[in-house]
Amino acid sequence: MVMDAHLAVLKDGTLSVHPICGGGSETMELPQKSGWRLQPWQQTKGVFAITDGATTSVFSFGSKGLRQLKNLDQMAVVGPVFGVSDDETGQLVALAMAQPQAQIQLMDPASGNVQPAVKIAGYTAAERGECQLLLVHETRSGEHRAVMSAADHSLAGIQSSKVSWVREEGLASIRQADLYSRHTLADKRSEDKSLGAQLANIPGHLAELLKAPFEILNYVSSVIMARRQRKDGGLPLMPDAVIPFSSEELRDFGADKLILALSSAPKLFALQATTSEVVWTKYLGIDPKCSEQKPGTGIDPCTAWMQLLPSSASPHAELVVIAPKTATKPQKVMWMDPLTGKVLHEESMPNDITAVTPLPHKGKNLVTHPLLLIDSKGGLQTLPKDATELQEAAGNLFHYEVDTVNQVIKGFAVPKAKRPSKLMATWNMEVGSLGERILAAATPQHRHWDHVPVHIKGDASILYKYINPNFLAVVSEDKNGLNLYMLDAVTGHLLHQSQVAGGAGPVHLAACDNWVVMHYQNPKKTRFEMLVTEFFQAKADDGPWEILFGKQGVQTRSAHQLERPVPLQQTYIVPAGVTAMGVTATLKGITPRSIILALTTDHLTRISKDILNPRRPYPSMTPNDKKSLPSQFAPTKDEPLAPYTAQIPWRHTEMLNYYHALHRVTGIASSPTALESTSLVFAYGLDLFFTPMQSAKAYDVLSPGFNYLLLYGSVGVVVVVWATISMFASRKMLQDRWK
Repeated sequence: MVMDAHLAVLKDGTLSVHPICGGGSETMELPQKSGWRLQPWQQTKGVFAITDGATTSVFSFGSKGLRQLKNLDQMAVVGPVFGVSDDETGQLVALAMAQPQAQIQLMDPASGNVQPAVKIAGYTAAERGECQLLLVHETRSGEHRAVMSAADHSLAGIQSSKVSWVREEGLASIRQADLYSRHTLADKRSEDKSLGAQLANIPGHLAELLKAPFEILNYVSSVIMARRQRKDGGLPLMPDAVIPFSSEELRDFGADKLILALSSAPKLFALQATTSEVVWTKYLGIDPKCSEQKPGTGIDPCTAWMQLLPSSASPHAELVVIAPKTATKPQKVMWMDPLTGKVLHEESMPNDITAVTPLPHKGKNLVTHPLLLIDSKGGLQTLPKDATELQEAAGNLFHYEVDTVNQVIKGFAVPKAKRPSKLMATWNMEVGSLGERILAAATPQHRHWDHVPVHIKGDASILYKYINPNFLAVVSEDKNGLNLYMLDAVTGHLLHQSQVAGGAGPVHLAACDNWVVMHYQNPKKTRFEMLVTEFFQAKADDGPWEILFGKQGVQTRSAHQLERPVPLQQTYIVPAGVTAMGVTATLKGITPRSIILALTTDHLTRISKDILNPRRPYPSMTPNDKKSLPSQFAPTKDEPLAPYTAQIPWRHTEMLNYYHALHRVTGIASSPTALESTSLVFAYGLDLFFTPMQSAKAYDVLSPGFNYLLLYGSVGVVVVVWATISMFASRKMLQDRWK
């Protein structure tokens, strides 16, 4: 590490400082501890620090040689103090420690004397992690103001002994994100169904019934007066954050969801989607000695992981988090409440685990969702350890691995036994032996939401989609181009294979329902292309008679009994590169889906799946080999399907981010709302962007400019006229009878 005109070297327990411009070197032997490392140098003249994760030693160098100033029993960081004097000679330095409560001390480098520590209220290592960087400014009045960076990638402004502001810069390094609904019902697992408990709840139900008319009147009055006041929950906001005026309207349509995000710090964030308010956070901690994750090694002990179980579509989901190992604690698994961040249960993580998958519990009322752990040798373990779901599901569980180190795709099955302890290999596909290298893999998105299993053509005939939840798409690269494999992850059957001559990475995949979209680069033609492949069943339309008078359809089918699908494929040219891809989600899957693309031009755009449709007819001048399409899947004259054009231009009206530039987007998450026409889109990377999106416009909601006052006034006039006419008619009838 370079410090002014000196070079500090730490190697094998020996610390040495060498002058760059000539002079004698200084060397000092350190205590026999492992893991010594240099702390970042922050322009503290003649002072630096080293740490082993548990203790910190502060050293000075210069004309008096290398000497130790102070030894601390915890991690600390050394930062400069500006504004003390104009002369840098003898300038003070600051020491910051975060355990158990953050405190800052000023130290004189000449003597090593320290001033009394100033404790910072509301700033602890458990919430933020250890201090990383420090900057202190002393005003003319003698007050000290500091800016501190912590291990959770946050910046905190400190004035005197209080935290004045915090910036969560860890949100710029999100690795995983998902959306979860906040409008959840009471947890039915904890309800008491006894007669006494139900009778005791009667007063509460009556109170809710009495409040219902007032809530309806309040809602109607707010609509008529067009003054929808936002209920401020008092949650913290990011600095300079502005709550949109439409946030309350979005909540009424089921958009009041939590964005659950996991940063690389690692730290968990729960953000309110409509307002960006921080609902709760949790710092997981990490061992400072951890290195970056290596590809193909499964679950890295130094990497965090999260997943909503059973799914984000479930009204009672749990957030399962695998926390990385720290300097004092091993890797652990936590079951958390996604609404509050409360830890419901936690257990230690066994060693050498390569995969974690949820176990089916068949509707049981469980406190924690059971997990199946798979180690590097194929051994099976469960968490919690006393879970019996593995024995109950034995013979019906399957597992696959995409090994990017050995370039092989493997399939396994849990053997049917009383106590299965090891996976049984069922199939494998070695692409490395063919000189190929695996680039990407994808499975269908939004499998937990409803979808439409058929496509209705213009003549009212039906095409049956090939819906397979075990569908797996893998992209590999060789010297000739790209290879796209579509596999059944249970049986290992190769459903379809496409070769893209001249194709090259980077490759981005998106799969949903019965189709796969791949974005790649074509260096030979100096352009970007998108390949779309859609699968249908080779089944004729038998009409509605089988549905109306036939037997009830089978709810579940074996993967070994599925027929080979019919693939349809087309290639399109797009003007720009892509950094991330996503797919819109709706509640019932009726609205046409759109593919969300984060472009290298800092834009976020969408392409309707109707445009990326391999059934689009080719022009008449196209060669006959391209025009060959089975008559069953050919579009009809009444079907509004545009002819095929290779170029897909960007439409400015389809840009979701408008004038807001989005830099380095790494992922896109989507979730449905209560409106079938509206999908929520969250893009994360260096910037965060959230927006509701309507692929087919708002066909199920009134326009924002709709005149509600005229509507309610017209209804009121009709009611008054009807009541008046009824009164006069009854009076006239009574008078006629008295005549």
